[in-house]
Amino acid sequence: MIEFVIKNRRLRIYPDGDIAVRTIYGKKETKDESWTVISFNDNGYGYLKTQLTVEGKYVNLYRHRIVYLAENPDWDIFKDKMIYKTYTEN
Repeated sequence: MIEFVIKNRRLRIYPDGDIAVRTIYGKKETKDESWTVISFNDNGYGYLKTQLTVEGKYVNLYRHRIVYLAENPDWDIFKDKMIYKTYTEN
């Protein structure tokens, strides 16, 4: 199991390939250490995409980028502005 952080969200990749995010309630992590498995959807071009709340904003992230970040923690996942589109931006 690999545990890593995207800004303020803790994530885990399990040996079976599932990716889970730490459960948040009321803008804080729950005290019972519960994790929620992330569901991914095909974006129509063969990439699996999900939406997470990071620092209070919805962010679209691709599965392969999340896995790459877990294996390369020095990489900046938000470097490419194309994947950091939020619903609050125009």
